[in-house]
Amino acid sequence: MQGKDLKGRHFNLTLYWNVMPVTGVLTAHKVIVPGFQLSVL
Repeated sequence: MQGKDLKGRHFNLTLYWNVMPVTGVLTAHKVIVPGFQLSVL
Protein backbone atom coordinates (compact mmCIF):
# COMPACT_ATOMS: atom_id res chain seq x y z
CA MET A 1 0.00 0.00 0.00
CA GLN A 2 1.51 3.29 -1.06
CA GLY A 3 1.74 6.09 1.48
CA LYS A 4 1.35 3.89 4.57
CA ASP A 5 4.50 5.47 6.03
CA LEU A 6 2.84 8.92 5.82
CA LYS A 7 -0.23 8.10 7.92
CA GLY A 8 -0.23 10.15 11.10
CA ARG A 9 2.94 12.05 10.15
CA HIS A 10 3.23 15.73 9.24
CA PHE A 11 4.69 16.61 5.83
CA ASN A 12 4.63 19.44 3.29
CA LEU A 13 2.25 19.06 0.36
CA THR A 14 3.61 20.86 -2.72
CA LEU A 15 1.45 21.53 -5.80
CA TYR A 16 2.87 22.70 -9.14
CA TRP A 17 0.85 23.69 -12.19
CA ASN A 18 1.20 25.60 -15.45
CA VAL A 19 -1.33 27.96 -17.01
CA MET A 20 -1.26 28.09 -20.80
CA PRO A 21 -3.52 30.88 -22.05
CA VAL A 22 -4.79 31.02 -25.64
CA THR A 23 -2.61 34.09 -26.16
CA GLY A 24 0.16 35.36 -23.95
CA VAL A 25 2.87 33.88 -21.81
CA LEU A 26 2.90 30.46 -20.15
CA THR A 27 3.01 30.90 -16.36
CA ALA A 28 4.06 28.45 -13.66
CA HIS A 29 2.62 28.41 -10.15
CA LYS A 30 3.48 26.61 -6.93
CA VAL A 31 1.71 26.33 -3.57
CA ILE A 32 3.24 24.70 -0.48
CA VAL A 33 0.89 23.53 2.29
CA PRO A 34 3.03 23.00 5.42
CA GLY A 35 1.99 20.65 8.20
CA PHE A 36 -0.28 18.47 6.05
CA GLN A 37 -1.30 15.19 7.71
CA LEU A 38 -3.10 12.08 6.44
CA SER A 39 -5.72 10.57 8.72
CA VAL A 40 -4.70 7.54 10.75
CA LEU A 41 -7.92 5.66 9.93
